[in-house]
Amino acid sequence: MSWLNPQGPTGRGVVACVLVVLMVALAALIGWQAWQLTSNQTTAARQAAVVAAARDAAQNLLSYNYTTIDRDQQRVVDRTTGDFKDQYTAGQAQIKSQAVKLKGSSTAQILEAGLVSSDKDSATVLVSADVTAKSSQDTKGTVRHLRMQEQMSYQGGRWLLGNLNFL
Repeated sequence: MSWLNPQGPTGRGVVACVLVVLMVALAALIGWQAWQLTSNQTTAARQAAVVAAARDAAQNLLSYNYTTIDRDQQRVVDRTTGDFKDQYTAGQAQIKSQAVKLKGSSTAQILEAGLVSSDKDSATVLVSADVTAKSSQDTKGTVRHLRMQEQMSYQGGRWLLGNLNFL
């Protein structure tokens, strides 16, 4: 049983071979763990980014002032995509007309936002907000609590609002 004797020529070869195999296995394990850690960090960063973008989109969609309505509406357009963007753009003139006519303003406070599901280019986020709307007819303002489901889409390196449902 010369392979049990590390002093012999065959034994040293077996020991060296076993050590090489163990080192390769250890290197593979370390590499896999590093990949898992990086992957988990990347996923967490993506999830945080989509929730932040959903909060931002809701804030801009729900907040406006009749004196800055053009700029306020442009911020919404810049944060949307697809059919939602088309629908919003088509209704901009009517929204502006009503806001100016009533000297309206709306201020949103985003209370919570949470990720429901996501992959690398789409996500669903739930957002809750308190919105205070004021006008020439309601100078004290009315507070409404809103809950929204936002469909976010990753395009051009940014998360954009693609669809919105009030719950």
